[in-house]
Amino acid sequence: MICDDIRAAMADGDLCEDTDRGARILTHCLYPSFEPVEVYVSAYGDGFRITDGGGAAAAAYLHGRDELGKVLARECARFGVECNGDVVVAEVGSADWLRSGILAVANASAAAAISALERVAVAAEKVLADKIYEGLTRVVSPSFIAREYEHRGVSGKRWRFDFGATAGEGLLLVNAVAPHHVSVSAKYVAFADTPANDDGVRKLAVFGRKLETEDAALITQVATLVPVASVEAGIRRAMS
Repeated sequence: MICDDIRAAMADGDLCEDTDRGARILTHCLYPSFEPVEVYVSAYGDGFRITDGGGAAAAAYLHGRDELGKVLARECARFGVECNGDVVVAEVGSADWLRSGILAVANASAAAAISALERVAVAAEKVLADKIYEGLTRVVSPSFIAREYEHRGVSGKRWRFDFGATAGEGLLLVNAVAPHHVSVSAKYVAFADTPANDDGVRKLAVFGRKLETEDAALITQVATLVPVASVEAGIRRAMS
């Protein structure tokens, strides 16, 4: 039966083992690295204390953000749990509330790490976009370059690109891509939904720090990928 297959596939999420930090539960919530969120449960008075063991902070640090700050506080408030420094905490009065507490802590921890990574990606893309603009203006007059350019995709959805530049009858769509899952995923979807090159649209993705091999392969399926050091040459080739 399908339900049996699903239960087998989801079985890892039921893992619970005793540790010196409390009972460790492997949840189905994921950090940006796609590692599952681990939650720790210990007895606390007549009830239980549940924490993420500082997992959100560790995940954020792994991706280049030293601290979560307001991001963690916002996600804790959203899921109705507390922040104790960089640790997500919930206290429940009985076993009846354990499931809800575990899910709240796991979701808050995952959401905080993802939000922190989004900030890293946005900051990296902004710096990269300034360098791209310098290259663009050496090829195209600034009057033919639009920042935050919106373009309607095949689906009908309007996507926002870092730049839209026109030369003759062609259109060049340019996006900065940072080496973070959030950035890669967002830019892939936008490029994938835009018309093909033979419709007069050229698509250029520009990176600063080297992308992972898998991410680079993904982007090259939907756009021409060039390093920022070669952005001017890449723009000239794309618009020729």
